[in-house]
Amino acid sequence: MTEDRNTATAQRAPRTHAGVLERVLQTARSDSYEGYSKHDGLNSPVLAALGGRSRLRRLAAIQVVTRSPLDIRPLAGVRRARNAKGLSLFSRALLARHRNLWQDVGFFAPRHFPNRVVTSFVGQALLDGYETLQDGRYLDAAQQAVRFLLEAPRTLYEDEDRWCLSYVPDPSIDWIVMDVSALAGALAARLGQLTGDGDLTRQGGRLVRYVVSKQTDYGAWYYADPPSASHITHDNYHTGFILDAILGYGLATGSDEFEPAYQRGIEFYARKLFEPDGAARFMSDRLYPIDIHGCAQGVITFSLQQRYRGAGGETAARVLQWTLENMWDPASGWFYYQRRRRYRTRIRELRWCQGWMSWALASYLENCGGQA
Repeated sequence: MTEDRNTATAQRAPRTHAGVLERVLQTARSDSYEGYSKHDGLNSPVLAALGGRSRLRRLAAIQVVTRSPLDIRPLAGVRRARNAKGLSLFSRALLARHRNLWQDVGFFAPRHFPNRVVTSFVGQALLDGYETLQDGRYLDAAQQAVRFLLEAPRTLYEDEDRWCLSYVPDPSIDWIVMDVSALAGALAARLGQLTGDGDLTRQGGRLVRYVVSKQTDYGAWYYADPPSASHITHDNYHTGFILDAILGYGLATGSDEFEPAYQRGIEFYARKLFEPDGAARFMSDRLYPIDIHGCAQGVITFSLQQRYRGAGGETAARVLQWTLENMWDPASGWFYYQRRRRYRTRIRELRWCQGWMSWALASYLENCGGQA
């Protein structure tokens, strides 16, 4: 009986990366792009009431939901919702699929409170939409997003050549998160190139330059500055964010100013944040938990490296193969959230699992031409 079930599952499983992508997108469409997200514990009225105005109680409520090996969201009454970052990932995956078809080859943020990381991803999706579909509405919206990034409070560091922005537009926040300025800078530079706005390009360069100046002599970035401000050291997907931002800035501007930093960084990324078999390490000094976001980010970053630097495709393929063999459930069409030493966490998070892997699969197909 077990063998029959396994055979039936294997027969239903997609046999190509494009087939897996279609299955992942279908799971999102079937739920109207509404689902759970990693830090959504306070979407529970019960946990929100228990947390009240206490920062520690709110953090505890979020972490209980986030770290539980079982999905307790339904029991806690956590509401499913659409997530702006998740929608941007699905949008970019759908746009990449469209191009493949038609071309020849540390703080508390209240609900709905904006932040620069989410806005940067949404802005990139909007520019993808503009360039792919030539619809001026997307360019207009991207311009509004960049205006928010550059004008909302708060500047955390500034000199003539460098600029660092806060994660959220809150004057009380003084915590430097390293990927924030890189993401904002890459988007500003891309928009500047598309619109011919040289000032946007210059401001984008100042933001990226600040982050590059914080690279260690061995090619890594700490999550925060000073490094002691966070327990996260050199983690997987934030390193990928920075590398993609540096690459994107160079592509938008035609500048090779940050190419040495990119090369040192991606060598560290490949050597210290992935196992030889393709498994994505959680941090450079820690394997577990292997997180689906790190797996997806590896596929994205190495696929972009292959397209624009002619190397990285083999690594992207190895990471994707390991992910499909260890983190993908073809019967349900869902990717697992995390793999621990002795078990896998099967919590279904739409943005964290399906959104990131849809964009990873689409990136691999578009940038590496992978069809296997």
